[in-house]
Amino acid sequence: MTQMVNAAHPSPAVGRRPHFWRTVVRLVLIGCLLLGAELLWSAFAAGPAADTYRQASPCKTASAAGPNCYQVVSATVGEVMYNAGKGTRRAMVYLRMPGGGQSVTLPRVTIGEQAVLHRGTIATARVDRGDITVVTINGFEMQTDKNPLDQASRGWWGGFIAIGVGAIGLLADVWPRLRRPHNR
Repeated sequence: MTQMVNAAHPSPAVGRRPHFWRTVVRLVLIGCLLLGAELLWSAFAAGPAADTYRQASPCKTASAAGPNCYQVVSATVGEVMYNAGKGTRRAMVYLRMPGGGQSVTLPRVTIGEQAVLHRGTIATARVDRGDITVVTINGFEMQTDKNPLDQASRGWWGGFIAIGVGAIGLLADVWPRLRRPHNR
């Protein structure tokens, strides 16, 4: 029995993996490594701001908050909107304060915090360098997305996860070739 061969369009070799998709996967994994490195670097860079934030004390005067102190301002919750996704609930809150209002985002709201977070509720806001970093209602301290401590911790976790995914994926891609005997 003779086989017909089309010289103009030869068939790909049997058992050969497509190089295009392997290259795409490798690029995605290298992107994960780079993203992880960027997140870790940003968390590392946020470290001094987080340290300064930790060491700050309440300002002695009612003037604007300085680099080493923060203001505690009374506020009233104006409006609350929730956005749930991936196991967390975010709250977008408008706070009415003396001299104007400001919108803040609370990245992780628990059920207990949600129970006290209503329109008209009296709150206190910690204002650090012009940004509200903590909202306190009935003893519940809720960090906003502007809080340096929260930003640093998110960067560390995200960086380690991205680097882990990239490293394990690249190792799984390269490991079979390392174990293959070398023909000389």
